[in-house]
Amino acid sequence: MVLERKIAFINLSNSSIKIKSIHLDLRRKFLGGRGINMYLL
Repeated sequence: MVLERKIAFINLSNSSIKIKSIHLDLRRKFLGGRGINMYLL
């Protein structure tokens, strides 16, 4: 079973929400949620 991981980008200035999928290579490079969070910061 393959799970498609997604991330939500929320812009409070103009009240917009964008949902994007996290690519497999990025998930393999940064194991776990904390690693991906640090990459995105």
